[in-house]
Amino acid sequence: MIGEFTVEILKKAGLNQIPGDAAEKFTAFYDMLIEANKKFNLTRIESETDAAWKHFYDSAAPLIHAASYIKEGAKVIDLGAGAGFPSIPLMILRRDLSFTMVDAVGKKVNFLNETCAALSLPGKALHARGEELAREPGFRDSFDLALARAVASYNTLIELTLPFVNVGGSFIAYKGPGIDEELINSDRALSALGCEEKYIKSDYSLFDGEQSRTLIIARKIRPTPPNFPRTFAQIKKSPIGSK
Repeated sequence: MIGEFTVEILKKAGLNQIPGDAAEKFTAFYDMLIEANKKFNLTRIESETDAAWKHFYDSAAPLIHAASYIKEGAKVIDLGAGAGFPSIPLMILRRDLSFTMVDAVGKKVNFLNETCAALSLPGKALHARGEELAREPGFRDSFDLALARAVASYNTLIELTLPFVNVGGSFIAYKGPGIDEELINSDRALSALGCEEKYIKSDYSLFDGEQSRTLIIARKIRPTPPNFPRTFAQIKKSPIGSK
C-alpha cells in the first residue's frame, strides 16, 4: 500500500517521529485524490510510486531537511495549496501544526476542507487570492511559516507569501533544478519585504537520487512594508529585483 511505502521512504530519509496512523492516512488521502481526479483535474498522478515520492515525500521534505524552521505548534499558511501539497502530508506527520490553505479555485478548496474533515487533520482551506488576503486583518504578519510549492518565480513567491509571515518566522519555497538562475538579484527583493538579505538552500533528491529538489528558506526579521504585496499583474510584470 502507498501509505506503508511512504512511511518507509520517510524513515529511510531520517524522519524518526512518525504517527502510528500515518500510513493509514496517507493511503486514505491517496484514495481521495484518485476519486477526485475522476471528477475534475486535481493533480497529475501516474502511479503509487510516483505519488509517494513526488507528492508525499517531497511535501514532507522540510521536516527532514529544514526541521529547525518548523517550531512546535506553528501556524502555517500554504499559498496555492492546490490538491493539498505540501499541507496534507505535513499535517499527517505533524498534528501540532495548524494550517491555513489558500487557493483561488473553489473545487480545490472544497476538496481540501473535505479531506481535512475526513482525516481529522488540523487545517482549513480558504477560497481567496493571496495578494488580497494578505491585507485582511488576522492574516498579515500572523503566521510562523509560509509555504509555496506553486510554479512561479522566486521573487514572485516571496512578495505573495512574506506579508503573511510574522517577524521571526520563515518562508520555505519548494523548487526543482535550475533554481540558481531564479535566485539572481533576490537579495534586493528579500530586503524590501523584511527578510535577511540572504537565503538558505537545502538540497535533496527524489527516487533515491534520480531527481534533484531544493528548499529555499528565507527568515523574516522586520515587518513587510504596507505597500506590499502589489496587485498580481504588477508582481508578474515587474518582480522586485528584476532588471
